[in-house]
Amino acid sequence: MTVGVQSNSASISNNITNLSVAMRNLMSAAANLSLQINGTGTGLATLEAMGFGSAADAANPGDISDAAYALQLIGFMNTMAQLYYGAATQPSTFNYNNALAAMWNGQ
Repeated sequence: MTVGVQSNSASISNNITNLSVAMRNLMSAAANLSLQINGTGTGLATLEAMGFGSAADAANPGDISDAAYALQLIGFMNTMAQLYYGAATQPSTFNYNNALAAMWNGQ
């Protein structure tokens, strides 16, 4: 008897479907968040009005404000969504995994 679940065509097909649906949902959520925050072109002011700090914060990369950092992170996720939807190109290498790692909260 083999230990563990063995891959077969059905399990691979299920993985492809599940990942495809999850990616669609995640990319839609990222695009919607960006539209919610920056749809009027005032994302920084919108975030500050929601309570994100406007003062420089040494805990953030480049000492930017919490509002600016949140806007930057939303932008990173929106870029990935736009790549997914074919509405953007990525002209240079950028490590989104590293850029978002600080938000993982140990997960």
